[in-house]
Amino acid sequence: MTADANVDQIVKNGVEAIVAAITSRVGDREALIWLWPQLEKQLIAYDGHLQTTLFPGFEAAAVTALPQALDPPELAATLRLALLTALDRISPALEAAPASAASAAAILAEWNKLSAFVRNNINGGFAGFQNIRSRLYAQFGAPSNPAKAIDRVNAYYSQLSGAGFPKASFKSPVHPVLKARLANTVALLTAKGAAAALTRIKSVGGFNIRPNVNSPTRLSNHSFGWAVDIDPAINPNVEKDNLPLAIIEAFTGVDLYGAESVKLRAGGLYDSLLPAAIVLSKANTAFVAAFANAAGLKDGMGNATKRLSGVTLPAAKLTTAHQLATAVPAKLTDLGTLLQGAGATPAKAKSTARLLADAADLFRRAAKVTTPKIIGTDASVTRFGFFNLAPEAAAGLAASDGGGLRWLGAATKTKDYMHFELAETDQPKLF
Repeated sequence: MTADANVDQIVKNGVEAIVAAITSRVGDREALIWLWPQLEKQLIAYDGHLQTTLFPGFEAAAVTALPQALDPPELAATLRLALLTALDRISPALEAAPASAASAAAILAEWNKLSAFVRNNINGGFAGFQNIRSRLYAQFGAPSNPAKAIDRVNAYYSQLSGAGFPKASFKSPVHPVLKARLANTVALLTAKGAAAALTRIKSVGGFNIRPNVNSPTRLSNHSFGWAVDIDPAINPNVEKDNLPLAIIEAFTGVDLYGAESVKLRAGGLYDSLLPAAIVLSKANTAFVAAFANAAGLKDGMGNATKRLSGVTLPAAKLTTAHQLATAVPAKLTDLGTLLQGAGATPAKAKSTARLLADAADLFRRAAKVTTPKIIGTDASVTRFGFFNLAPEAAAGLAASDGGGLRWLGAATKTKDYMHFELAETDQPKLF
C-alpha cells in the first residue's frame, strides 16, 4: 500500500468512526450544527499524551489517528467531510424534506464559493455557516437562489476595510459608511479639544458574521460592518435584570434608564449630549469606588440611607448600620430599628435596611470576581464597572455633529455599553 493510499484509508476510517459516534447520540441536524464547533475543537486539539475529555466515541483509534497522520489543512478538510456525512446520515431522505432543503454536499459547494474573507469571518466556520446560511441568503434578497445570494455576499463584503479608529493600526473591518462616521468622531473631538479621550481606547472590533447576541433569530449588525464594540470587557453587555439598578441609584443618585439614557438615545449635538454622558460616567466611577473596599461601602451606605429615607446618620450610627448590614445573615430588624431611631419612617426604615443588606451581599459576591466579563453580571459590573469609555468619546460617537451612531448603552432593554452602530435609516443597502 502506498503512503497516499494509507492516508486515504486513515481518513476513510476516521470519518466513519466520527460519524458513527455522532449519529449514535445526535438525531437532529440543528443540534449537530450547534455542537460541531465544540466537537471540532476537541478533535483538532487532541493530544494522546494529555488527559483529554472527548465526545463519546471520539476516543476510538480511528479518530485519534487523524490529528497524528494529517497536517492542519488536511485535518480541517477531513472534519468538514465528517460533518457533511453526519448531516446526510441524520437526514437522508431529502425527497421528504422541503423543496428548499439543500444537501450537505451542496452546502459545502456554496461554502467554497464564498470569498476567503467571508469564510474567515463567519463565526464558527463551516458549521456556523450552516447555522446562518438561510438567514444570510434571505438578508441578501435571494433566499432560494444560493448562486445569486453568494454573488451579492461576495460583492458586498469586498467593500469592507479596516476601521482605522481611533488610530490607523486598528484594523477591524467596517463598511465605508461606518468608517466615515468614525472619522467624523475623531474630527469633532479634535475640534473640541477632547481628542485625548480617544487615547484611552485599547480595542475596537466586533466584526463577525453571526447571529445577534440579544436577538438570535436575526444576524447581528456586526455581520455587515455596521457596528463596532469598544473595549468590550470594561464596557459590557448587560441584561436589564442583571444590573443592580436599585443599588446603583441608591448609591449614586443616577437611574441608568433615566433622563441621561433618554437624552443619549434621542441624539443631538455633542454639546447637548456630553453632560448626560458625564453623569453616567461619574455614576460608574462612584459605584465602583463604593464597592472597592469596606470603607467605600460604609460611605456609600450613608449616602444611600440619606437618599432612600431622608436620614443622615452620624458617624457612630453609620458604623453600626454598616456592621448590621454586613453581618451574615444581615440583622435586618436591628438595622430597621436603628434607622427608625434616626428619624426614618417605619416603611422607609424597612426598605432601606433591605437594600443595605442586599448591597452588602453584592459587595461579597463582587469581591470574588477576578476579571471583567463581556457579558456582565451584577457582581462583575460592581467590581469593574459598566461604562468605562471616556464620556467625551461616547458623546462624540453618538452626536449628530460627530459619529451620529446609535449607542446601545442608552438602550431601553439590554445595555450594551461597548456597542455603537449605524441607525437603521443609515444602514447601506446590501445589494
